[in-house]
Amino acid sequence: MKKFGFIKKVTAAATAAAMVASLGISAFALEGNAGNGITIDSVNISAPTNGIYTVTVGFTANSTNNIGMTMLTYASNTADDLTFVSGDTSTWPSNQYKNDDTMKVIGVDQIAGVSDGNTGTFTFNVSSNTAPDSIYLEKGKTAFIALSGDGVTTPAVAPITLMDYAESADALSDVEATVSADKKNNTEAIDNAILDVVKTKSVKVKDSTGTQVGDTVSLSTVALKADTHFTKGTDGKYTGIVVIPEGTKTVDGAAVVKAGGIEVAVTATVSLDPVAATQITKVGGNAAVDNKFAIELGEDELATKDIAGVKDAVAARTLKATVADETGNVTYDVPITAGMLGTEAAYGSAMDFTLTVGSAALADSAELTLASDATVTATTSVNVTEKTYIKSIALSGDAINVTVT
Repeated sequence: MKKFGFIKKVTAAATAAAMVASLGISAFALEGNAGNGITIDSVNISAPTNGIYTVTVGFTANSTNNIGMTMLTYASNTADDLTFVSGDTSTWPSNQYKNDDTMKVIGVDQIAGVSDGNTGTFTFNVSSNTAPDSIYLEKGKTAFIALSGDGVTTPAVAPITLMDYAESADALSDVEATVSADKKNNTEAIDNAILDVVKTKSVKVKDSTGTQVGDTVSLSTVALKADTHFTKGTDGKYTGIVVIPEGTKTVDGAAVVKAGGIEVAVTATVSLDPVAATQITKVGGNAAVDNKFAIELGEDELATKDIAGVKDAVAARTLKATVADETGNVTYDVPITAGMLGTEAAYGSAMDFTLTVGSAALADSAELTLASDATVTATTSVNVTEKTYIKSIALSGDAINVTVT
């Protein structure tokens, strides 16, 4: 493997002494990674072309450099393929970049000096397939660069890593979310419920040729595509688009999401989490008046003129009590049986019963629930209209007067 795969010379007039001088007072030997006299502003690595990545390093000189600027590229000294260097600059040991037991130089670049307050750029090639005129570095592994100049006292350091670029992702269809039944029509709540599950998933990603790159990408940082929502289809399933942010890496660090991010198509099922029933809002389709629900019966509907006859007549009507949660938005209709009416009323033309709905009546509801010992109640007034009879007819002259008593 090449140790110095890519070396740029200083101008022809430069001497070996000038090259050494451009390393700066530090000679790449002082402690620190932030740089004293020079600052790295950006490190951009292009998408690869035939395995060759172009690295562009932008910097600002905070010192006067009359001779030149030098950039060294380092990699591990402990592996033949030069593949491992910690990419976390905050944890690099002091002076690690000059420790011959740990690191070695794999590339040298030099440019003319940059004066205090001005910017400059280094551009060089790195290859993952030992291409000519390129520094070699295995994909997914990290090397680092150190910049200095003849006026610099501490070089600036930054990591570089070669990765495949992910440009598309597999669709995600194994999403099962749950939302509270009282939020079943709340778009934001449904979006959040689905997104919470999506963020626990991962997907395979592919390059521009459709070939999988790296392992998988965690979706923990995705967001819904701007100005969109998950929408319910005729099959009852929800579909939508989430976006993996650019720069997200596969879990093995071998690939990175392209600029602009990657869209992932999501298909989800949403189940409802039942909420507690707290009230009866309608009886027989009618709302309460003065906190009472009214049921009108005719005397001829009663098999017997007593409380039992009234209850049986109400049940025969096949009326329903509408049970709801505290918001009134989640409802379920329960058939009224004779057993739901209390026994406190005395028989007469107007009787008030306590209508009671227990948990068993909600057993088939997917949206409302009651504890086994809980009930919801309402006062129901049952009015019985007696049947009228014609008892006498009085005839007088040409007129017939009928009196109904």
